[in-house]
Amino acid sequence: IMVKTIEKWKTVYFVTSKKGYNDITLTLSLDCVNKKYDICTTNEEAVSFKNDSIDVSKMKLEALAQVIKYLEKELLNN
Repeated sequence: IMVKTIEKWKTVYFVTSKKGYNDITLTLSLDCVNKKYDICTTNEEAVSFKNDSIDVSKMKLEALAQVIKYLEKELLNN
C-alpha cells in the first residue's frame, strides 16, 4: 500500500498593526499544485484601497510586501 500526500491548498493570513488603527488582515489562498493564488482583505474579494487613509494604505502595502516574499519562497523555491 502506498500513501501519497498532496498539499493542494494553503490559506495564510498576514496581519499588520499600527497603534491607533485597526489591524489589517490580508488572506492568501494558495493553490500549491497549480501555483495560483488569490489575495484579499477581510470581507472583500480583492485588496482594495477605496476610502483608505494614507496610513491604512501603507499598512496594506507592508502586508502585501510580506505576501509577495512568502509567494516567492513557496512558488519559486519549490
